[in-house]
Amino acid sequence: MVGLRVASGFIRLLRPLALDESVTDDEESIRPKLELVATAFRNDEKAKRLMRASQWLLDGKIGANELLSFVQTTVAMEILLGEESKSDVIGLGELLRNRCAYLILIGQTRTERDTILKDFGDIYDIRSKMVHRGKSRLDSREKTLFHKLQWIITRG
Repeated sequence: MVGLRVASGFIRLLRPLALDESVTDDEESIRPKLELVATAFRNDEKAKRLMRASQWLLDGKIGANELLSFVQTTVAMEILLGEESKSDVIGLGELLRNRCAYLILIGQTRTERDTILKDFGDIYDIRSKMVHRGKSRLDSREKTLFHKLQWIITRG
C-alpha cells in the first residue's frame, strides 16, 4: 500500500471524528480509522453521495480562498439536500432553504426555522452572485452568513 500522507490541518479536522482517544499526529495511528471510514462508505449510492459532499465540505474547510470555500460548502449542501426532480419544480435555492429549516437538528422551533429560511435565502443569493456575477469578496455580514452555513451543514 502506498504511504499515506496526512496534512496537519487535515488531522486537526479529523480529531472530533476519532473513534477513541488514541489519535495523534502520527500517520500510522490515523490510518486504520481512515480505512474504517472508507470501508463504511464504499458501495451504497447514498454513501457515495455523502462521500462526495464530504469531499466538497472538507475542501471548503481547509481552503485558503474564502470565496471558493463558500461555494464549496454550498455545493456540499446541494449534494446532500438537493434533488433534481424537485428543484426543477420549485428551484434549488427554495428547496435547500426549506430542507435546511425543517431538519430536526437545525430548526427546532418556528422562530429558528424562520431565521434559517431567511439566512439560507441570503446565503444562496451570495452563492449565486459569486457563481453568476463573479463577486470578488465577502463583507462582514456575508462572512457571518458563511459561518452560519458551516454551522448548518455540520448539523444536517
